[in-house]
Amino acid sequence: MPTLPGVEPAKARTVAVQDLYDSARAIAWMATRYKALKPEFVQRAIDCGKRLREYHVPVYVVETDDEGVLREIFDRVNRTGRRLDDTDVFTALFATTSALGERLDLGHVARRLARLGFGTLEDDTVLASLRAVADLPLDKDFAKDLDREDAANALLVTEAALERTVRFLRASGFPHASLVPYTLVFVVLARLFHLHPESRHRNLTLLRRWVWRGALAGQLAGSTVGLRQHVGAVTVDEDASVQALLALEAAAPRNTELDLGVFRLNTARSALAACALAALEPRDLTTGEALDVPAIFERSPRKPLPEVVVGDGARSDLARSVANRLLHPPGRDMTARLVAAEPTVLASHGIPGATRSRVATRRRSWQSARVASTFGSERSSRSRQSSARTIAPPSTPS
Repeated sequence: MPTLPGVEPAKARTVAVQDLYDSARAIAWMATRYKALKPEFVQRAIDCGKRLREYHVPVYVVETDDEGVLREIFDRVNRTGRRLDDTDVFTALFATTSALGERLDLGHVARRLARLGFGTLEDDTVLASLRAVADLPLDKDFAKDLDREDAANALLVTEAALERTVRFLRASGFPHASLVPYTLVFVVLARLFHLHPESRHRNLTLLRRWVWRGALAGQLAGSTVGLRQHVGAVTVDEDASVQALLALEAAAPRNTELDLGVFRLNTARSALAACALAALEPRDLTTGEALDVPAIFERSPRKPLPEVVVGDGARSDLARSVANRLLHPPGRDMTARLVAAEPTVLASHGIPGATRSRVATRRRSWQSARVASTFGSERSSRSRQSSARTIAPPSTPS
């Protein structure tokens, strides 16, 4: 059988389902392979695409004013096969339209909160916060405990509580939602700020400590039991609520050292290290102007902290850590730009001016000096061994 140059025979006969569904793409696929495909394979592809395009999806319209009947049907349909997740269930049962014609659902709340410049919250974070705010079950079916009329109000009060949460977190050293390492933080704070919208200054200080220490120690990961405990600790008594949260933190083993292993922004320790860099108020390497940190995460969500040294020079432990990352828009030859930057600009990235020559020669000691300067670890600046990867955390915002 004829073959395609550089293509295995098996792969020449492989076609993506989405290409079969689209007749134009299916024809293009066959046109590039007509010499390598037997007529029966071509016919099989045509038949498969035809079945996909002509498949009839059964739809039943139930006309009734009894919402209980609709809930019962919806519940039974979703108890078999692939069940909808909770956000889908909420949208299907409780999404409404405002007087202005806006669709009121979880996504609407997330989009409105995004206007604060803190990033876009996930729908499941908004829903978990709503359940905490509205006293709905956190780990069980909530649909039977919420009326359609109450859902619209629940969305409004949840948005207000999350707005207070966002403003609190930003003032506490978290410049963007992606740097808040645990969903539990949003959920618990949303409930607290719903019940206590004008929290006392002392309690706000204690809450900052709770967030930072709990995140550093990995105590806020948000297992079902842990989430229930933390949400349950928040009551109508503000002082007692804050003390209960601190007590949950104290009861768990504490490890508040910040591990600078391989930098991965989707891990809690790396996210917190990035917060420490943001607290330095980084400046543009070329213009010296203050950077809009949240905008960096919005424009470059996949790589908001580019590497300074790349290639063969980025294989050491420090080079793979946050020590070799800049909170700065990506660009060519970051090393040359650092060398040319003013001392005040270097300092805004935690790089002592005295290490400029080391950056130019790509010596690792500049990374150790940066770690010591930013995170306050003399040990890290003295050692290039693996022990240098663990350093003290940044000071807790007060």
